[in-house]
Amino acid sequence: MLKSDDDHVALGIRPGYWQQFLFPDSASREPFRDVMDPLLKWLDVVNKRKAKELSEEAGRNNCLPPSKTEFAQRNPAQPSSPQRKQSVTSAAPPANAPAPPHATYTLQMFDDRMVNYRPEVTCLLVSASGAYHLVKQSKNYHKSLSSAVLDGTLAPPQLASLRAILDAPDLVNQPEENQDVEVVMTRDSYLTHLAIPRGGTVQKIAAWKSYRILNQTMSSSVEDHGTKLLAPLRQWLKINIAEKSAVPTPIPPNPRCLPGG
Repeated sequence: MLKSDDDHVALGIRPGYWQQFLFPDSASREPFRDVMDPLLKWLDVVNKRKAKELSEEAGRNNCLPPSKTEFAQRNPAQPSSPQRKQSVTSAAPPANAPAPPHATYTLQMFDDRMVNYRPEVTCLLVSASGAYHLVKQSKNYHKSLSSAVLDGTLAPPQLASLRAILDAPDLVNQPEENQDVEVVMTRDSYLTHLAIPRGGTVQKIAAWKSYRILNQTMSSSVEDHGTKLLAPLRQWLKINIAEKSAVPTPIPPNPRCLPGG
């Protein structure tokens, strides 16, 4: 859910066929450091060379390898069916994702917070049987990433009380909201996403307490959206899920709490 840094490297190498490599951060390159470091140092040297100015036409190549233009007969145009655009922000699940015919989980939650000026992200998946999986990740001032995992099983009364909270009219009748919420995290701010299977669909709920970016403009004050709505659920989590018992784990299993992950 979090990256140790934003050092993103993507490579395309063609030794007779294309090899694709994608490293989202420096930690993911650790097993390949012996072979990657010389290449990255070489790229640094190339970047420091004096660049030759290209014409607008020549600059449109975008570093793509030369290719042979081939022409083919165009097939008759077929009417295309409309496609639904999806977008994802932070650690939120994909918006408008259809539920499986028989949902295997009761609740999926992502919670982004700023705790003592440190970003902290928690995901929770509660299965229909009562088993739950929690992953908590945070970054310290030195950009190092820590993860902790908690697995357990709710007793039938605990699962029933959770179901009662999720089936409360205020939550059931909450309108479907756009999950693509852009916020500015400050001290004590949060952004929470819920996914609750209901019949053949998944209800998506977003709540936040933070400055929000809307149409590229930041709100003039902190918005409090959904705090009262989620208060019963947060109280239930505080009583029934012992987050402080989560065990530090360098590589957490199912790090985004995906159903069936």
